[in-house]
Amino acid sequence: MATNGKTGIGGSTNTWNECWAMMITMSEAGTLDDLKVYGKGWRDVRLAIYNDDGSAPGSTPAGASLVEDLGTVTYASNTPTWKTLASGSNPSLTNGNNYWLMAKSDTAQATAYYDSSGSDFGAGAYQSASRDPAAAYADPDAQSWSTTAWEVSLHAVYTAAAAAGGDGRPQPRGVERGVLRGVL
Repeated sequence: MATNGKTGIGGSTNTWNECWAMMITMSEAGTLDDLKVYGKGWRDVRLAIYNDDGSAPGSTPAGASLVEDLGTVTYASNTPTWKTLASGSNPSLTNGNNYWLMAKSDTAQATAYYDSSGSDFGAGAYQSASRDPAAAYADPDAQSWSTTAWEVSLHAVYTAAAAAGGDGRPQPRGVERGVLRGVL
């Protein structure tokens, strides 16, 4: 398994009532296994991955198209922890392509962990300027986005194509180089 995004736990916290988007660029092909987010609180946080609109890196999430909405993780305590949502469709991720990892909470009772550079991260870290997380999550193109100096603890876990048999799909158990192993 490989990762892309912020795998470290941010040293700062803020309550969520918005949609966050972080751009990742794939350095190898693979298939999405899951998305992970670090936080705490008493609320649900939805996670999704979107294709970039094809603009040069640094464009906003506007124009992005949904790859997969993985659903909702629930934080049921004030103990910070990583939450994981498994991919239901294991979409292929293309080498060199940009993707947006999105997380949203509809209430300020969930807490995000982040690191700040002191200035905007530029390409890669955005928040919905309208503070309407449901609308930003549902339709990134309909929102105005602003860069943020916050890099939220959010990342994708994927199986690299080389580890998956070369085509980006996980190798089925019992199959080696196209030959089914087993007892006859």
